Amino acid sequence: MKKIYPVNKTSADTHPLAKIAFNSDKFYDLQKAFSVSQNSLENAWKSVNSGIPINLHQQITGNQNRLYSAFAKKAKF
Repeated sequence: MKKIYPVNKTSADTHPLAKIAFNSDKFYDLQKAFSVSQNSLENAWKSVNSGIPINLHQQITGNQNRLYSAFAKKAKF
């Protein structure tokens, strides 16, 4: 993949649940975390799945939200 960016430069207000999920991890540093651009995801998909259109970012985000919701229902805080 061509473009990997620090999270704080490209997605400061996106994926807040993903960021919160790692708050208690003493080894996680948001400033050093990375994100992959939506275009890079799409290009990677197209390079190995010729002719099969998909919005990969939307698929990933949808699955992340589903998993967060399932976790929240089971979590005991």
